[in-house]
Amino acid sequence: MRRFKRPCSTITSLLQRTKIQPVPTFKNKPRPGLKKKTNDRQDRALVRHANNNPREPLFALCIPSKSSKKLGRNTVRKVLKSYGKAKRKPCKKPWLRPENQTKRLAWSKDEKKGKRDWNTVCWSDEATFVVGEDRTVFYVTRAPGEEHLPKNLKPTFKSGRTAIRVWSCYCGDEMGPLVIILKGGTMIAKRYLETVKKHFLPFYRQMKRKYGLGVVMQEDNAP
Repeated sequence: MRRFKRPCSTITSLLQRTKIQPVPTFKNKPRPGLKKKTNDRQDRALVRHANNNPREPLFALCIPSKSSKKLGRNTVRKVLKSYGKAKRKPCKKPWLRPENQTKRLAWSKDEKKGKRDWNTVCWSDEATFVVGEDRTVFYVTRAPGEEHLPKNLKPTFKSGRTAIRVWSCYCGDEMGPLVIILKGGTMIAKRYLETVKKHFLPFYRQMKRKYGLGVVMQEDNAP
């Protein structure tokens, strides 16, 4: 005992382990941990509600009406993760009516059967960019009732923000002209026809010389 400078109980337990295991591993055995708060049925009810209401926050999923038990947010996260679910930011996508979704799906299937060469399609669209807008996200530490204190506010300013509207097109690996629409202007039918005549037609003729006579224009009837 004095030689190894260890307590007698430690040496005794090591000797007993060698009797049970001829080649001891000296690794701790897996432990069961805390008892699970929910059963499989409650887990399925929680996941089913989360699937039907994807926008509900975690604290709303914790109440007993969702799984018949009061749960913590970490427990809800673990249950969702076990089913491959998690809270994430939604992807931004233009909203479409159900009838337009059906039309787009039918159009996609028809185009897939036709095997069109997409390098011969001139794609065009317009977009709006906001310059000077503060899009940063941050959090403040505050107590209830202190949300309107100056130090806990994120001030916004009307001055310094400018919306720029542009139109452009491309075909294959060729970029078309970038047209900046005048400030305060919208892409009405008259302005759209002027843009096509002045900027798109020269680009379209150039693409016909490069890809052949089969070049077409994609037009979304926006104006």
